[in-house]
Amino acid sequence: MTDLELAELAKAFAAPSRVAILRQVARRALCVDAIAREIGVTPSAVSQHLRRLADAGLVHGERMGYHVHYRLCDGPIRRIREELGLLLTAEQTCACQGPDECPARDRE
Repeated sequence: MTDLELAELAKAFAAPSRVAILRQVARRALCVDAIAREIGVTPSAVSQHLRRLADAGLVHGERMGYHVHYRLCDGPIRRIREELGLLLTAEQTCACQGPDECPARDRE
């Protein structure tokens, strides 16, 4: 995953309502009205958030009768988890000439 792709996915998580939507559709497929009731926002707001999440590839809609039910897409979530794992386990090195010159040393 490129830095740009990871940054774009991170933007999709930038709104608390989107995170709430992701939590709901991770449990089961839901329509816009059901999501709106569950998280306490208008259906119009849910639709706008779902469009952003779908553009990021995080959710997928499937028509069921008159409604579209949304569910979480596992692939991007798995890739985010892997990328964050790499970031969290990366060994940090300092480019300073020595420990006495390192400004990060004072923060430890």
